[in-house]
Amino acid sequence: MKYLLGPETIWILIYFSTRILTKTHILPNKLLDTIILNCWYWVPLMTILLFALYWTPFSSHQWLLARIWIVSLVFGHLTLEHLTSSYVQQGPGIGTTYIAGMLFLFVGLVAGSILISVLKMNPKM
Repeated sequence: MKYLLGPETIWILIYFSTRILTKTHILPNKLLDTIILNCWYWVPLMTILLFALYWTPFSSHQWLLARIWIVSLVFGHLTLEHLTSSYVQQGPGIGTTYIAGMLFLFVGLVAGSILISVLKMNPKM
């Protein structure tokens, strides 16, 4: 049960919710396009929030940093790629959204890893 809540489960939920959101077209195109254009900072924010799993007692902490890195890079790419490919008006702006999202995702992973390493070395914080 400890392995049930981890970065993998959270990313799978995020990925499939974006698949459902873009496939069913339950939102008007204008609102969906606005969400897609703003995904460059929502996806890295979800990655940064995954580092909070270090403070939850009901998740496994074995290899958690490596799991966060691998799953965030893979599912971050898949989520951003799917969202940007479902944008109505394809053009250079949507490619920039993907590049910015992946860049900030990587920066968020590095910053979170540094923060976790510092907190592990100094347990008083």
